[in-house]
Amino acid sequence: MTSIPSRALPSMLLLAAAALSCASASAQVSPEGEVGLRHRGVIVNQGQQADLLASGLEIAFRLGITARAPGDLIEATLGLRSGDPAAPSTPWADFGRFGNAQPVHLDVASLSIAPAPLPELRLVAGQRRTPWSAFSLVWDEDVALPGVWLDYRPDADPDALLARLRFNLGAACLFSGDPEPADNVWLLGAALGLDLDLDGAALSLDLGAFHLFGNQRLGRAIARGDLKVGARPAGFTANTTPSDADDPQAELTRRLIVDGLASEFDVLTLKAAFTLGQRDDTPLILDLQIALNLGAAGPGRDQALGLRAGLQFGRADTPGQGQIRLDGVMIGADATLDAFNPDLLGTNILGVGLSSALCAFEGLTLGFESLLSAQLDPDLRGLGDARGEPSPGAPDALQLLVTTRYVF
Repeated sequence: MTSIPSRALPSMLLLAAAALSCASASAQVSPEGEVGLRHRGVIVNQGQQADLLASGLEIAFRLGITARAPGDLIEATLGLRSGDPAAPSTPWADFGRFGNAQPVHLDVASLSIAPAPLPELRLVAGQRRTPWSAFSLVWDEDVALPGVWLDYRPDADPDALLARLRFNLGAACLFSGDPEPADNVWLLGAALGLDLDLDGAALSLDLGAFHLFGNQRLGRAIARGDLKVGARPAGFTANTTPSDADDPQAELTRRLIVDGLASEFDVLTLKAAFTLGQRDDTPLILDLQIALNLGAAGPGRDQALGLRAGLQFGRADTPGQGQIRLDGVMIGADATLDAFNPDLLGTNILGVGLSSALCAFEGLTLGFESLLSAQLDPDLRGLGDARGEPSPGAPDALQLLVTTRYVF
């Protein structure tokens, strides 16, 4: 979905040229990259065993360059990544499968400009990593979107109660296949956040609002395989179609082609995080996220709410430091779009997760994530239903990701 169609390549190449032109003798050039290896394990009870095909070794990599003009008023970024370009929520691809070449595609290509009198205000154009990843119920940090954004992020003031205020407004165009005007899907989003310094503790609040134009067209893109939900088979989505309630056993692709997605997506989301001992090596972090889709309709009209509560001890951000985290999640089938939130989560789930990470040395992180979940509404689609047709029983599943990642 966030891959670049042929007609859009010239504009992206112009942005790439801008990035390279910034890399002059007077510019600061920063190469960066990331490589990772992980094992994905999926165990499904009373569900379709086709889901086990998602198990196995996976590899991911990124390679990019950022060039900054003197004064940081102009910044250009260009990057490539692995993974299926139709699966925006993950760069991971199968590793070691016979005859399976790893796809490489454009990840980011953006140009950022700040006016000299107000350097904390930036206009960003091109394809960039989503600035809304704080809302992990709605957006995975790996999603990159093509569009235009306005960012406001003044310098932090650790001596003030209001340590930081941040704001973002963006418009993205999601190409659903060949870019016919009638096939383009538009997204508008805004986020406002603030950080409060509470003398050894910290409180962070983020409020976001996102509106999708073209939910039916997005459903057709999923049916064609132009947009995929993580490592799931083409055509899968846990978001509902208008005909789900009348004929849940009908072939999913036909329902998506004819009816698209049942719900519009006008999602309001709030995240609050409280950090105790923020200046210590092992802080205690409690956070709560809420997502509410005001556009939920059809079979998903009662599945509009998503909740995620977490308790974390420590941070794996410096060598020798680690963290452990416990999460509880409840995400309705149409609370958000399952193609863009973390592929370990998706939608139509009720579960508990345990994760841990250790920064072994500079750049190298070892960790695991797990999620034990059941379908929130067994009459709708979810993990354990193969390509998306509800199966007898109420499938529950255990997912486990064991990851080694090196960032340089």
